[in-house]
Amino acid sequence: MSSVRFRSFMRDCRAVERSADELVQEIDKEKAALKRYIEDQHANIGRTYDPKVRKLHNRRKIVVAKGALDGLK
Repeated sequence: MSSVRFRSFMRDCRAVERSADELVQEIDKEKAALKRYIEDQHANIGRTYDPKVRKLHNRRKIVVAKGALDGLK
């Protein structure tokens, strides 16, 4: 897009224009690459998964000063 200028916008766009078939081919390549990536990640998870490992949960604590709740009765 750096070769497209405002004064000659249409002419510059037509100069870099490509066919629709070329776009479809590039889209298919990207889809195949994405599919390979997802399959690789899934295989990696399958290899490294350990069911004994559990997610750590943060415990929430409320700290109340001694005698702070005495006036609520």
